[in-house]
Amino acid sequence: RPSLIVLGDIERRESVRSPDQRQRVRDWCYSDVFQAGKPDGSTIFVVNGTFLHPDALLKHLSDNPSFQTSVYRAVLRWSDSPLWDDWLRIATDMMRMDRNADADRFFSEHHDDMLAGTEMLWPEGISYERIQKEMLRSGKTYVLREYQNELYAEDFVFDMERAIYFDFDKEGI
Repeated sequence: RPSLIVLGDIERRESVRSPDQRQRVRDWCYSDVFQAGKPDGSTIFVVNGTFLHPDALLKHLSDNPSFQTSVYRAVLRWSDSPLWDDWLRIATDMMRMDRNADADRFFSEHHDDMLAGTEMLWPEGISYERIQKEMLRSGKTYVLREYQNELYAEDFVFDMERAIYFDFDKEGI
């Protein structure tokens, strides 16, 4: 039996769409993968990926106290500089033929002020500017999910974190 089992990105957006699909992945992991380890429990399991749904396997594992969990986010501290609003206006001004170059120039001119207070997990690999450009290109939902490992309410029909539960009885609520 193996002493190390590594699972990487085993869930896809398609595999977390329905409760039945999510349950199948969890069943496979708990019934097949975790049982493939050594009988004495010494097998190390490394599971990495992106949170795709609040009921998906990765979220279940991260909430399970028997697992040691680390959640990594590209942006550790966001900028509060209002200059990013100016940058965004420049970058999205469809009347500017050179809006991308103009936005890059604006960023270069105000680099220090725009990045003041920011902190990145891996600044040599993923810059804050890249995150901002990705948010502009792909949207907040994508960036929060893929770079921040945060589930964003726009991904779901209902935001279950804000759901209110109640019971009906003969007298009403």
